[in-house]
Amino acid sequence: TVSAAQQGMRNGKEKLSPYEQMFMTNVGAGMILLPVAYVSGQLQAGITFLSQNIEILDEIAIFSICSAFGQVFIFLTIAWFGPDTNAKITTVRKMATVLISIVWFGHSIDAAQWSFVGVVFASVLAEISEKLLTSKKENGKSENGKKEK
Repeated sequence: TVSAAQQGMRNGKEKLSPYEQMFMTNVGAGMILLPVAYVSGQLQAGITFLSQNIEILDEIAIFSICSAFGQVFIFLTIAWFGPDTNAKITTVRKMATVLISIVWFGHSIDAAQWSFVGVVFASVLAEISEKLLTSKKENGKSENGKKEK
């Protein structure tokens, strides 16, 4: 659903730049989350925590800057390559993070878990292969490999 909405924005009459998409996403999130945080009391609790632990603001600023750069790359990927490519990149990145964590921290996983890791990577590779094969056919080659006229 999100992918379809993003694709619709890419194909619309007035195309938003990646930065406009990022801005609108953050404004929308703020419009939803700030009232919820206020009503639930989390906004006041957060402000109280920050006022009592002012030294954490440097870390929050660094985290915010890194997060903004990450969002820029996400929205540029969506604008340039589409939401499907972004989803594949995100899936591969998350799986790589899981594998690095397994090795780095020495986690043990059983055969069934390894098989599901394999299924995820195989499905991403299958989608990429299908897209490459489809794009070759769309570029004017018939099934026998000869250029159509």
